[in-house]
Amino acid sequence: MRPPAIERMGYYPTDDPVAEITQTFAKPSTERGRLFNPCCGECKAAATLRKALNCKY
Repeated sequence: MRPPAIERMGYYPTDDPVAEITQTFAKPSTERGRLFNPCCGECKAAATLRKALNCKY
């Protein structure tokens, strides 16, 4: 990795507009499901998708 990436420990959060666009490609479930986010960071993008997909934490 380059030095700036090492300083950030490889953490590059998903921008809010990207999360908003991503949710338009998914169809919400009629039943509550679960959202698995292995690279959660601050969970902002996961929270956006969780609401759109009707998922639990």
